[in-house]
Amino acid sequence: MDRGRKLLYISGSVKGKQRERNQDRVYVLDEPGYQMFVIFDGVSSYPESYRYIETFMEFLDGHHHEWLDNEKEGLGQLLYLAYLHCRKTFIAGSTTISALFIPNTTHLPEMVSIGDSRVYAFRKKNMVSLTEDDNVPEMPNILTRWVGHDYLSAEDFRPEEVAYDKQFLLCSDGFYGVMEQNSETFYHALKLPELDKTKEELHRLVEGNNSDDASYILVRIG
Repeated sequence: MDRGRKLLYISGSVKGKQRERNQDRVYVLDEPGYQMFVIFDGVSSYPESYRYIETFMEFLDGHHHEWLDNEKEGLGQLLYLAYLHCRKTFIAGSTTISALFIPNTTHLPEMVSIGDSRVYAFRKKNMVSLTEDDNVPEMPNILTRWVGHDYLSAEDFRPEEVAYDKQFLLCSDGFYGVMEQNSETFYHALKLPELDKTKEELHRLVEGNNSDDASYILVRIG
């Protein structure tokens, strides 16, 4: 990316109507040489998913310089090591992850997605999902891959390059579940020129309509 380009973002998270605690988390690293955005969707059947995610984020805080600074390309390794660190804690939690890494260099952005959170890109007059859900097609609530069990390998965290787009949306299934029911209104809100107004409108559209925790990060590159 051209170092002179401007990158802006907003985020939000609304507790689901059927949840006692919001187990989603939004994570943003905004460093001089890169930005990293992560949506965590805590698996509700695990009571301490929020603690698992917070431990994961603490690892990212402490170790991202080792793997991402100075144009290093260690996104996948960083996330994998955070996963291994969480395994050692024996916290009864699990999460899905969608991560987008945007370097301030000529390298393309990268993403990692495990579970059913999503990364969207905005193309002309529609949005395109860049990720594939890890679930059973006939039973979308049943995940086939998520972060928290001991069967994942470094290969599961291998990043994929993505093309530059003007706008990216990372979100949990609680968010896009509401968005898909009213796609035109959401698309209009996501394209509002002022991000503060976008944030207000998204909160209005989601709050009270989401049975599950709903979280998002909207990234604009100009």
